[in-house]
Amino acid sequence: MANKTNNLLIIRWLLIVTILIFLIIIIGGITRLTGSGLSMVDWKPIMGSIPPLTHSSWINTFELYQTSPQYKLINQAMTLNEFKLIFFWEYLHRILARLIGLALIIPYIILGLKKYIPRWLNKRILIMIGLVIFQGVLGWYMVKSGLVNKPEVSHFRLAAHLVTALLLLQYIIWTLLDLTKEKVHQAHQLAIPTALWSIGILLQIIYGAFTAGKKAGWGYNTYPKMGESWLPESAFMYPENNIFDNPVMIQFIHRHLGIVLGVLLLILWIKIIKNKENHLTLKKAATYVLMILLVQIILGILTLILKVPIELAILHQLTGAILLSSITYLNYTLFNKTMWKK
Repeated sequence: MANKTNNLLIIRWLLIVTILIFLIIIIGGITRLTGSGLSMVDWKPIMGSIPPLTHSSWINTFELYQTSPQYKLINQAMTLNEFKLIFFWEYLHRILARLIGLALIIPYIILGLKKYIPRWLNKRILIMIGLVIFQGVLGWYMVKSGLVNKPEVSHFRLAAHLVTALLLLQYIIWTLLDLTKEKVHQAHQLAIPTALWSIGILLQIIYGAFTAGKKAGWGYNTYPKMGESWLPESAFMYPENNIFDNPVMIQFIHRHLGIVLGVLLLILWIKIIKNKENHLTLKKAATYVLMILLVQIILGILTLILKVPIELAILHQLTGAILLSSITYLNYTLFNKTMWKK
């Protein structure tokens, strides 16, 4: 009875952390889309938790921001009140990141002292804590890239920051499944193809981050063609690294890779649904992924043709996180015989 109670407590704890990560993905999207990410020009992991509380401290903080490229090149007409708004989103983003760290570390210490955490889980929680700390350092490394010459962060660092958060989320979800499901490790015949397809989704998310970082979504707001052609000549205008640096080529890859992955998933889904030996759990998992991917593709197209309205862009990012989580559940199902075999 005690073990069941401990297990339930751990599940609730990790569910709370999962919700907080989904929330920070939303706040991170708002921070990026409102241009708030460069409003805090220093990084103080402990003292940075205290915001400006007096008018003079706000003036000092604003003066620090005025030394940044974003202010000098874009926001020279910004007032103190306008600055407070962009500061709010970045501050909230950083506070929530600290909260996630504390939400992992404090319960881990308490439950560890009470010996509620089994040995196999203990290692995973330490990895989760390490990923959160790494994510914080990576976040500042990303922000620093926009405080030097150009008021924009490196799209490579932005992608690394987003992917690390999503991988942490999936690691926690996989662990939650281990805590709640009976496990018999035997792979379905489609387990490896689906896992490889999942890597394609991860690549698509990376190109989504490239699209955001290079502001590639603001060009060629037509679909399915990009202006008058499928692939504009401007997609090759860079002397090198068009695939990774050219906003036009990045948008082209992002929009068409999504369709290719959708077609491949449809093939996998048909194979899963037609196999009479497959458990209903597996069929439902595959159907959920297909439905969410369809919604994500539609959201992506609408975000593009409507010229990146902030609400749609945030919803697109959130749906991407939900999609990846549903894929994690599908992969877990395919590698666990109790969930795919009738």
